[in-house]
Amino acid sequence: MKIKTLIGILALIIGQSKAQIIHKVDYPYQADVKIYYVDYAYQADAQVCFVDYQYQITKPGLWWIGNQYNTDRLNIYEVQYSYQADLKVYIVKYPYQVKVNDKYIQLTTNPE
Repeated sequence: MKIKTLIGILALIIGQSKAQIIHKVDYPYQADVKIYYVDYAYQADAQVCFVDYQYQITKPGLWWIGNQYNTDRLNIYEVQYSYQADLKVYIVKYPYQVKVNDKYIQLTTNPE
């Protein structure tokens, strides 16, 4: 029983990729990914939901705003125009509405 619990906890910790803790940066050169917030879900590469606590990050697309002290984070820069963005994002209200595509997974797990 204890081994199963330990394995479950480790899987949860390992499953939290860099993509889920978000830190907003001030300049484009500091960013791992440049994002643009769209008005409609059909325009987006990903539909994401902001969560209140870090422990609520259970799958890709759930974002928690971290700070500069979180070492395992994704630095994002919010652009003004859609053509400047690497990723187009639509914000949803509930975690069950989150949808991500391959482009989102690729950009957020291996930001370059």
